[in-house]
Amino acid sequence: MAVDFLFNDGGRQEQGFGPSSGWDCVTRSIAIVTGQPYKEVYSRLEYLCQFERVKNEQQSHPETGVRVNIATAYLEPLGYKFTPIKQPLHLDDLNNTPEKAIVYLEGHFTALIGSTVHDTVHPEAWKRDRKIKGYYYKESEVKK
Repeated sequence: MAVDFLFNDGGRQEQGFGPSSGWDCVTRSIAIVTGQPYKEVYSRLEYLCQFERVKNEQQSHPETGVRVNIATAYLEPLGYKFTPIKQPLHLDDLNNTPEKAIVYLEGHFTALIGSTVHDTVHPEAWKRDRKIKGYYYKESEVKK
């Protein structure tokens, strides 16, 4: 699948945050795909990050990076399911995804709506270097 690109910060600047650090990809992707306000997603992730236990690593934070377990804790109660990708795939190789998905790649999350990546960094900068680990989708939004 060939992917298009649309610059989208998920409403970050509109809601009073400065330009994206690039490390807010989980916050941004969730805001874009769920349609929730960026500030609401940020606040909820910040709350969830307080309970993370890490040793010798920086704790997750919506501004500096959120680990997959925190993203999952946010998305599962909203009805999102995670589909792991077992074979090495790049973004161009991803087929048969739901209309809206939050794609988890090595070290990055991005929003995929149809065949368009919604992000602040063009996928040409990373799509061949980062393999897909899986994606989140809402089963109720899958066309049958």
